[in-house]
Amino acid sequence: MVGPGTGIAPFRAFLLHSNRVDTKFELFFGCRREAEGFLFKEELHCLESTGRLSLLVTAFSREQRQKAYVQDKIASHHKELASVLDHDDARIYVAGAAGAMPKAVRRAFEEFLAAHLGISNTEAKERTRNMVAQRRYQEECW
Repeated sequence: MVGPGTGIAPFRAFLLHSNRVDTKFELFFGCRREAEGFLFKEELHCLESTGRLSLLVTAFSREQRQKAYVQDKIASHHKELASVLDHDDARIYVAGAAGAMPKAVRRAFEEFLAAHLGISNTEAKERTRNMVAQRRYQEECW
């Protein structure tokens, strides 16, 4: 799940109300500043500590000299993603602002697939298109 900014809302609801206990949930969240935008910090850390959320990755773009966004964090968490995306029933959900973020996140996943599977960028794009067609890669952006 990738939900920067207000994109966290559907994932928060899903994590709090889903009855699926046998599923591994990983969340990439980002905002400009932790103190201003990470409103559910304690709640998400609690979900992580209880195992309901298996991985919480944050990106605060204005808190360091070089901006870091959720798509950058995807690129730096290949090992964790590989253990999830190796399963045929893996799903990727992206929610949030409709600007550059959805395309950048998709590109990060395609780069991950190319590197992880040892395939070309063209093949990785095709795999992503197949995931979209199978409703295994979904974007809800506004």
